[in-house]
Amino acid sequence: MEEMEYEKIINDIEILLNDICKDDRMKYHIIPVVNISKEMAKK
Repeated sequence: MEEMEYEKIINDIEILLNDICKDDRMKYHIIPVVNISKEMAKK
């Protein structure tokens, strides 16, 4: 898969999670984990 495809998948998942999680889990857990995962994937 190309990098752009991974970015689209990650963005789609983030949108879904925003719809599902209406509390602080997105802000304090899920978004930081997604960002760390993106950095790890680059390495």
